[in-house]
Amino acid sequence: MQRNTLSAMLAVALSAALVGGCQTDTITAATDAGPSLGVGAAAHASGAASATVNAELAELRRLTAPYHNVDKAVAAGYAIEAQCVSNPTLGAMGHHAVNAVLRDDAEITLLKPDVLLYERKPNGEYRLTGVEYFVLKSTWDAAHGGATAAPPTLFGANLPLSNHAPFGPHYELHVWIFQHNPSGLFSPWNPTVSCP
Repeated sequence: MQRNTLSAMLAVALSAALVGGCQTDTITAATDAGPSLGVGAAAHASGAASATVNAELAELRRLTAPYHNVDKAVAAGYAIEAQCVSNPTLGAMGHHAVNAVLRDDAEITLLKPDVLLYERKPNGEYRLTGVEYFVLKSTWDAAHGGATAAPPTLFGANLPLSNHAPFGPHYELHVWIFQHNPSGLFSPWNPTVSCP
């Protein structure tokens, strides 16, 4: 699998302006040493991904498919945030449905995403578009050996290190498993997703 460094792909400044009722949130990202998940579309087209990554993605899709039904997501501990997160030039993340127990622990587990990503349709219903993995760097470091702890890994690569409000330094990875993303499977922003 081709691996580009995320820092070479993302170098945007933090913004907190509100656009059309959606929070605009741009991310400044950096990576630790070691292979990192790139975000370019070509790097993560399914034909370029390894058999192992494809198998992991298929299992992730299978296990999260029930969450197309928002009631099942809520029953599993996810709470949909009212805010729709977008960027005026890069696209949107949509609505985050956060599982606070998973988000606040010190682990990243492939088949237990911390956050589900939804796009709100014109009729008010939510459509599942992807998942997000998230852990604060301080939480991860405290549980995995301190400031020199290796970053968490998924899909055979390090998770990107981001630093934006309100979280500060944290590892996060978006995976657009139910909505094509021309910016890349692992890109934080999806230009095909929008806020109403």
